[in-house]
Amino acid sequence: PCEEPGAAPLTGALLETESGRVRVLSLEALIWELEQGL
Repeated sequence: PCEEPGAAPLTGALLETESGRVRVLSLEALIWELEQGL
């Protein structure tokens, strides 16, 4: 997978969206989305 420079900070997480795009989330946002999804 090709990653853009600086697209993945150490404090973030990469998630693949339904559109196939990649978005960077903070760990808190990732945890929140996981809680909402599960």
